[in-house]
Amino acid sequence: MGTATATPTETFTEKFRQIGNVPTLPTAATRALAIVNDPNCSIRDFSKIIETDPALGTSLLKLVNSSFYSGGTKISDIHNAIVRLGLRETQNLILAVSVRSVFRWMPKGQEAERDRLWRHSSLTGVLSRQINEKLGFGFKGEEFSAGLSHDLGRIMLAVGYPDVFCKLANQKTTDENHLLRLEMEMLGFTHPELGAWLTTMWNLPDELTEAILYHHDPAKAPRHAVLAATVSLAEELANFMEMTKQVEGANISHNPGWSFMCSQWESVDNLDAELFANAIMSDAVTEAETLSLLSA
Repeated sequence: MGTATATPTETFTEKFRQIGNVPTLPTAATRALAIVNDPNCSIRDFSKIIETDPALGTSLLKLVNSSFYSGGTKISDIHNAIVRLGLRETQNLILAVSVRSVFRWMPKGQEAERDRLWRHSSLTGVLSRQINEKLGFGFKGEEFSAGLSHDLGRIMLAVGYPDVFCKLANQKTTDENHLLRLEMEMLGFTHPELGAWLTTMWNLPDELTEAILYHHDPAKAPRHAVLAATVSLAEELANFMEMTKQVEGANISHNPGWSFMCSQWESVDNLDAELFANAIMSDAVTEAETLSLLSA
């Protein structure tokens, strides 16, 4: 009788059990992300939770006083920071701070790649927000969270499979399909599967997990294909901006996220794809620079 093949979930769980090294969200962040969805949640309740974690509170204040969010008056306490931002935007920034902390789990010697991945992730989050706003999808922050978290699987590769991570990082390509094929050849699974496993372990919302898992093939997403498509398009634009240092000239016609959107809405299909991409990238630059304040 043959031995059953372990599922990716079983493989990840056993791997990280052996090395005893699973990144976790800060306790205060987990509580804050959960309570914000409670219709009875008050700003006072929310601020009390954040105040239990000085590092989280300090990072949040740094962001709220940045040029992007600042209203001209310096904010020095968490309660007023939430009043300025609103609960949903505060939730987004808490997740940004928390995800940034996970990047610090990457092995020593990978600082340059860690910082590159953070810039890529934060830019993808911001671009996802711009796409949502311009196309009117109606997301209320989940698009930013999904874009920001889409490559958590790459971080987990660095933590649990450092040799493979280094080989993939040295490929110096943004051809995602090529990298996914290499991951399957070397490991038998891909970084989206690993990222989805991690967010499930963290009990993050299903739509976030699904967007991470399917952002390279959003049409296959069973319930949240539009969110996955948004992240897919945002990631391609982020790759373009990083490679070219430009905010004009991206060709998104073959992006699976854009193709999905065009298949669903005639209004999107009728847009000039290049002009749309240019507008998205130009508007994302300032906000992405703000998130760079969350240094290692």
